[in-house]
Amino acid sequence: ALGAAMTQVRTAGFAVGLHTSGIHPRRLSRVLPLLDWVGLDIKAPPRLYPDITASTTAATRALDSLRAVRDAGTPFEVRVTLHPVLDPPALAELADLLYTEGITTVALQGRTEANGLPAQCLSDVPEPLLSAWRDRFPALQLRGHSAAV
Repeated sequence: ALGAAMTQVRTAGFAVGLHTSGIHPRRLSRVLPLLDWVGLDIKAPPRLYPDITASTTAATRALDSLRAVRDAGTPFEVRVTLHPVLDPPALAELADLLYTEGITTVALQGRTEANGLPAQCLSDVPEPLLSAWRDRFPALQLRGHSAAV
């Protein structure tokens, strides 16, 4: 019923945005023409997705969604929220992946303590790595916990 609800909202004159982890790429592809903006969470490089999601298919689905959104021409933002498995090599790997996929609008987000996981601060990201992200993504947004980096 999501598509029907989006159509009603658009008919009423409102813009429609969607925040998603991309777990259902086919469903997302069907509603992309109804969207004015998408916020897509990409959690990690594919090899680490199971460590975060406990799913062996989540990475493939998220990448399929990433490509669908990128190719649709709908304005979007990819969000990466720090997680304990995202050590500096993993963050560098993820930056490489997003850059290779042609992604330009990225937000790197810290997080507060939640679900038994410690807070992850943007200030804990080594400056050379943060600089590499800024070089790859000139419009990089830093958000969330300790975002004033």
